Amino acid sequence: MKTKKYYSQPDVPTSITCWSFTWMIFLFSMLLWLEITVFQVWTLSFLIVFLIVAFIELKGRYLQITNEKVKFHALIIYNNQEIEREKIQSVTRNKWGVVKIHTENETYEFLMMPKTAKKVVAELS
Repeated sequence: MKTKKYYSQPDVPTSITCWSFTWMIFLFSMLLWLEITVFQVWTLSFLIVFLIVAFIELKGRYLQITNEKVKFHALIIYNNQEIEREKIQSVTRNKWGVVKIHTENETYEFLMMPKTAKKVVAELS
């Protein structure tokens, strides 16, 4: 089987925290624009930084599924970056796209688009 890649975001609290900091960059660029009242290079530079950070956050987090394991790619590396497929006990999803992967010791949560979540559950079940 080929390696399949599905874009995702971490669990809900982590996603809210990360995206809040990202949106702070955007709001700071808008604040500069309103303070100076003219669109200047500072506003443009912070807007470009926001776009780069948002692109990295969207494309840098994904699940890579192979026959042997499920590997998590994240921006900040943390423990247990991969799960062997035989250790997965169940995989569930809800209608909003939250996928939960249950193992013996832990439950992993990921946010995905609902159609992508459906594909992941079908792939891992």
